[in-house]
Amino acid sequence: MINNEMYYILSRNIELPRPLNFGGRIVTNFLVKNYLSNTVLDAIEESGFKDEPIEGGSSEWGEMVGKTSVIRNGGATELSIGKIFKTKLIAMEGSKEAVPVDQ
Repeated sequence: MINNEMYYILSRNIELPRPLNFGGRIVTNFLVKNYLSNTVLDAIEESGFKDEPIEGGSSEWGEMVGKTSVIRNGGATELSIGKIFKTKLIAMEGSKEAVPVDQ
C-alpha cells in the first residue's frame, strides 16, 4: 500500500512482443507505477534541480531509507526502498489487470 507521504510520479506501459504466461496469467503488457517520498521531492526542489546528489544528512533521512522489500500480490509486485521510493509492476492483459488463466 502506498502511504500518504508518497507521491505518484511516473507511469509507463510496457508492451510485450507476444503474450506471456506469468504465474498462470496470460500477460500482454506490464504497467509500471513509480512513487517518491514528498521529503525527497521537497529536497529536489530546494536543491534547484542541480545535477548532483541530494544531501540527506538529517536523522529523518536515515529513518526513511529503512530496508528494501519486495511484495508479490497476485499479478502485481511492489518494490520499496524504505519510505523513499516505491515501484509497482502490474501484469496486464490488454487494458485490464490480468486474471488467472483457470478463471
